[in-house]
Amino acid sequence: MRIILKNVFRFKLALFISVLTCITVLTSCEAMYSKDDYIQAFSDFITETEENCSTYSKSDWAKADQEYNKYSNIEYEKFKNKFNELDSPAVSKLKVIYIVLKYNAEEDMKKK
Repeated sequence: MRIILKNVFRFKLALFISVLTCITVLTSCEAMYSKDDYIQAFSDFITETEENCSTYSKSDWAKADQEYNKYSNIEYEKFKNKFNELDSPAVSKLKVIYIVLKYNAEEDMKKK
């Protein structure tokens, strides 16, 4: 009986440690992605789109739209309350740049 109790205790302890480790890893990964990291990643995405949009296919634009949605909506919601007076206009500018790029690309596709 003691052996069974020891094994149950060891199992519960191992399970507890595993869950605690998973929680620690997950929360530390999220904490490493800061507001500034978000703005830099969004800016990098816009720069890449500006540089390559003239060669984008419809499929490329679909992927870019998904990425844009991630930055302009999902990630934005996580950080918008942390923005200072310089961050908000910078993010808005990135959003406008993408919208203009997309509009111009659609107009170019209509001409072809």
